[in-house]
Amino acid sequence: MTHVNIALAAPQDDASIRQLVKRQAVPGRISIAFEREPDFSLGCAVTGDDCQILVARTKEDAEVVGVACRSIRQVFLNGNEQRLGYLGQLRVDDRFRGRWLVSRGFSLLRQLHENDPVPAYLAAISLRERTRPGLGVIEPCRLILARCVLADSSRDQGLAPGPFPPPQALVLPMP
Repeated sequence: MTHVNIALAAPQDDASIRQLVKRQAVPGRISIAFEREPDFSLGCAVTGDDCQILVARTKEDAEVVGVACRSIRQVFLNGNEQRLGYLGQLRVDDRFRGRWLVSRGFSLLRQLHENDPVPAYLAAISLRERTRPGLGVIEPCRLILARCVLADSSRDQGLAPGPFPPPQALVLPMP
């Protein structure tokens, strides 16, 4: 089994990240690839002023097999300006799906959040492909605004039952 490390991306990871997003198209009847030429980080800048890129690298040859981004920006929420986080750009190489990379990535996101907390995060999640006669379409995304709820890792790696506060989320359908 290939071992994987999760860490913040370094400038030398850029070409490997761009290769990953190029080959990991969003599946479905219509597959979509979100390529980022000539620089992956330039595309992340639109999600916030302070963007942190996480990568999953194999220990053996440092191949990038996963990527995610955390960014923060000033927004108006209920009429008040405040900092809000955005989680996105998640891609995992097909060969490494189902190997806990996402949960391990969230452990690093927790550390980043603790060093620079925000009250909530936005994420856009495509639900599934939906088809219409003669036209394949992707079902509209939903925007999710959720208060940050982090499992206590000191409790048997988060597997012990609770008392965790219930997650608070607002799901906004796209127009």
